[in-house]
Amino acid sequence: MAETTKKDTAKSNPLRNHFLSSKERFKKEIVEFKDNEGNVLKVAIKEPNGRQRGLIFKAATKIKKNQEPEIDHAELQVWAVIFCALDPETGDNLFDEAHHDILLDLPSSVFDVLAKPALQMLGDAPEDAMGKS
Repeated sequence: MAETTKKDTAKSNPLRNHFLSSKERFKKEIVEFKDNEGNVLKVAIKEPNGRQRGLIFKAATKIKKNQEPEIDHAELQVWAVIFCALDPETGDNLFDEAHHDILLDLPSSVFDVLAKPALQMLGDAPEDAMGKS
């Protein structure tokens, strides 16, 4: 990766500056749902940064016997939730790696509350992001 030089910083480029100053412009969605007692719960689903998105895809990619990469969609959903689901009040992640297996074992109707919006925050379809059509 190239280092920023004095020449780069001295020569301002509005287009480059737009992207480099975008660090705080993450998409965020508040998901509301009711628990078993009828209480409304809220979870923030935040778009991952580039590094996190790469980690999500890497964790969800399995190599088939013919050495072709393949997305494991269950893993993709779980890792998207782990990285994107936040406590809306604190901004802290709700889950971490230790919750992986528990999340995989949840009923899909429960898990989908978080997985669907988290997958939308990833952007491109996983196959497209990997360079496949």
